[in-house]
Amino acid sequence: MSTAPVSVPKIWNRLNTENQQHALTYMEFLYDQQEENKKKPKKLPFGCLKGKLTMTEDFDDPLSEFEEYR
Repeated sequence: MSTAPVSVPKIWNRLNTENQQHALTYMEFLYDQQEENKKKPKKLPFGCLKGKLTMTEDFDDPLSEFEEYR
């Protein structure tokens, strides 16, 4: 991880208390987003989509769009 530029503390000290609080809130928001992106996606339990997907009877039939390639 890289270190913060030297100018950050100087800028921080020039901010009034209210703006420091806004900056801190925004930094916490960015940190939380970063941590959310690190979380692994939940694995779905086997069979959770059973009955939710259907295939038509003609699923394996040739498509008319590809007639010229046969």
